[in-house]
Amino acid sequence: MKYIPITDKDRIFVSGTWNKKYLRAIKVVLNVTHGAVMPGESFFYEAFGKDIDESFMILLLPEDYIFYRFMCKASRGGDGRIEQWENDIKKLKEFDSKKYNELKELTKKNSFRDINLEDYDFLEQKVLKHYINRIPYAEYKEWKENKRDS
Repeated sequence: MKYIPITDKDRIFVSGTWNKKYLRAIKVVLNVTHGAVMPGESFFYEAFGKDIDESFMILLLPEDYIFYRFMCKASRGGDGRIEQWENDIKKLKEFDSKKYNELKELTKKNSFRDINLEDYDFLEQKVLKHYINRIPYAEYKEWKENKRDS
């Protein structure tokens, strides 16, 4: 997964089969569980996907959607942001597969601060907004409190 040659002085090496986004997504999944992968298939499949395609979709999810998965997933009592992201990405892929692939490459850099949305068309903007608009912890905390009270 992440290999750093002994001779490297900087710690930013990423092998050719991985990228910054995928590595960060794995860290976020593990961070949610405080580094432990819980026993049982159901947790594993929820965290990492049921098959290779679902695994890659999880790796492409915006970081906050992975971390606050239950809040963002309608099927888990959340607000449906994950389903909206899936719908937006599917529309872009169906409408223009070239732009979808370009956007996928952009997300692999895992750097969204300097993105100017005006440089992208409407469908690309819809997808990119999921990555740019972060979820404040206070929003998650409030959702969690409301969920507990209901």
